Amino acid sequence: MSDAGQFRFAEEPALSVNKIIKVAWISDFPLEWLPDLPAPLRALPRRHPTTWEVVLLSEFEKDPALRVHVILLRRRIERDCSFERNGTVFHILKAPPMWRVVTLFWLDTFLIRRVCRKIQPDLIHA
Repeated sequence: MSDAGQFRFAEEPALSVNKIIKVAWISDFPLEWLPDLPAPLRALPRRHPTTWEVVLLSEFEKDPALRVHVILLRRRIERDCSFERNGTVFHILKAPPMWRVVTLFWLDTFLIRRVCRKIQPDLIHA
C-alpha cells in the first residue's frame, strides 16, 4: 500500500523546557485592591473587586514559565507608572477620559501598543 493515502500527524515542534513565556494581559484589573501598592497609587478609589481576575493572576504567578505583564488604564493618576509584585509587572497608563472619548478609544490602542512594543510579549490576552 502506498503512503499517499495514509493519514499522518504533523510533527510537533520541540518546546524549549527553559523558555519563559512573556504574556501581556490587557485588563481592567482591580489594582486598587492589592496590598502594598506604590505610594502614587494608594489614593486611587476602589473599583469593583473582580475577584476572578485576582484569583487567575495568583494562579499565573505559581507558574515559573510565565512572565505576566498586566496593562491597565486609569484616569486618576498623575503619569504612567510600572511596578513589579510577585513576579508580575503592572503597567498603569494615564488615560484622560475626554481624550479617550474624543478619539473613539483609539488613544487606548496607542497607549497599549507603545507598552507592548517595549515589552515584546509572546502572547497578548485582552
